[in-house]
Amino acid sequence: MRSAVETVLGRRSSGSQVLRRARRLKTAPVEPVRNSRRFDRRVGRPNRTVSRSNPGSTVRARRLTPRVGRLTLDGPTNCPGESDELARSWVTFTQMLRSVLTNLVLVVVGLIALVGSVLFSRSQLARTRRELLARLRDAAPIALVLGLVLVANGIVRQHMAGLSWIVGWELTWTFYQLEGGLVPWIQSFRTPALTAVFSYVYVYGYAFLLVFPVVAYLLLADTRPLRVLLTAYTINYTLGPLVYVFVIAYGPRNFAAESLLYDVYPQYQLLTAEVNRNTNVFPSLHVSLSVTVAVVAYWTRECYPAWWYLGALGSGCIAVATMYLGIHWAIDVAGGVVLAAISLWLADRLVDRRSLADRLRRRQQQSEE
Repeated sequence: MRSAVETVLGRRSSGSQVLRRARRLKTAPVEPVRNSRRFDRRVGRPNRTVSRSNPGSTVRARRLTPRVGRLTLDGPTNCPGESDELARSWVTFTQMLRSVLTNLVLVVVGLIALVGSVLFSRSQLARTRRELLARLRDAAPIALVLGLVLVANGIVRQHMAGLSWIVGWELTWTFYQLEGGLVPWIQSFRTPALTAVFSYVYVYGYAFLLVFPVVAYLLLADTRPLRVLLTAYTINYTLGPLVYVFVIAYGPRNFAAESLLYDVYPQYQLLTAEVNRNTNVFPSLHVSLSVTVAVVAYWTRECYPAWWYLGALGSGCIAVATMYLGIHWAIDVAGGVVLAAISLWLADRLVDRRSLADRLRRRQQQSEE
């Protein structure tokens, strides 16, 4: 797998080799920059921008040069001499992405079956089979809204970078000045075993943490926890990308820290590049969504006591993993916690105590009377 990934991404998942490889494959490795600023290719140093009042002088700018931008392959083109290579690269890319997604689905399904065998009772499963359609009808409206938000995010993400550079603020240098060497200090404790654990937690544990409570709350007779969770997901996925438009920041791995996840497991970059951009770090949606799951697990601890402890442990590990792997600053983690609090507060007030089916039945009864 690693050699196949290196065919597309280069020998390393970050650095000048990938940048040159991306350019040769006619990709768009970095976001557009403003005309008044120029890149300083030395990694880890802020750029210089020419003063308009005094063209001969330079002042320190707050734009930072990333080590590598997002790698995207738009399929083979008709460029003379490169069409065969691009076609092979595109086929390799799709095969690797399919392999990563298959592994992700298999691991998440296996974890759900394992944890569910401990938490779910046979009587609970039997009752769910009888009431499944009614419960799905209760959760269908907000599930539909969540699906539309996710689709809209995927469409807007393709055009959001250009808008961000027009209306947004680049705060990478500000984040670094506030934190200093916190993330590199956390990475100073790295070991191969710890890197493997946090990498799997970041990819597989995070996906499991989001999907499992949806299944668990669908098995409850009261659908309110499920509707609150889906509503909180929707608010997270709405407010988070909105903040990304106005806050431009590269993660520590692009500036002051090692990219432990992509250096050791470069195939995961194929997955994350499909759902995110390397400037979308504040706030951390990994943290906000995992904290959302942990809080709802605390609210439903009487139904699933063990799930509350597992959710809290998973949420904490994901928060640490984002910094250990060099993906997020500690400020991003704090922003994710704030976003989760806002989303939960709004969801708890937006979701009625009664289900939608109950309200529809009451309206039908009133109309018949």
